[in-house]
Amino acid sequence: LLVAEDGQWGLAMLSLRTRRALYQALEPLDKGDFRWEFLVPWNNKTLTTLDKFVVCSTFIGLSFTLQTVYDPGASVGVHLSYIAQFFSYAMGDPIGFRLLAVLTAVLEIGGNLFETKEAGFIVSGMNLSPLEAFANVNVEDVFPIFYDQLFIVINGYYILRWLLTKEALASALEWQENEEALYTNCFAPLGFRRAQFS
Repeated sequence: LLVAEDGQWGLAMLSLRTRRALYQALEPLDKGDFRWEFLVPWNNKTLTTLDKFVVCSTFIGLSFTLQTVYDPGASVGVHLSYIAQFFSYAMGDPIGFRLLAVLTAVLEIGGNLFETKEAGFIVSGMNLSPLEAFANVNVEDVFPIFYDQLFIVINGYYILRWLLTKEALASALEWQENEEALYTNCFAPLGFRRAQFS
């Protein structure tokens, strides 16, 4: 908080009051991390797994329907990347966000490389060789493809770093003999990793 030299609070105090009023006005809008219920605000119950699947499928289907109606020549791969971006922005988990960012970049690269411009979909019978696709890339797609590759490397690095940190933490655990036996005999055969018990 900034205080004026003459000891008066002045503009700094007004700014603090304004911010507090704004925060209090916006506070009821904070509903926490993304929940599927946000996509169906008229529903007053907690969604089951089946309900979430239906909401997700409806959202994706509606997106494609609107794309077909309003922009029939749009790239399907790029549109799929936008849908993945929506879900990544809605996700509170940073690793999930990075995983979806990698998926988004892969979908966008696929859309830019393998889809014919203004055709709207991958042409049937087209050669899907990455080397041939890179050799015939459209000039306007060079930089988006470059940046998507860069994003894959950056996000992949942080995903790998997170995985290695989790495994290093788990391997640093010194379990008692009975704990080791419990993990080895009960949890390891079920596919649980040591990192899940750190």
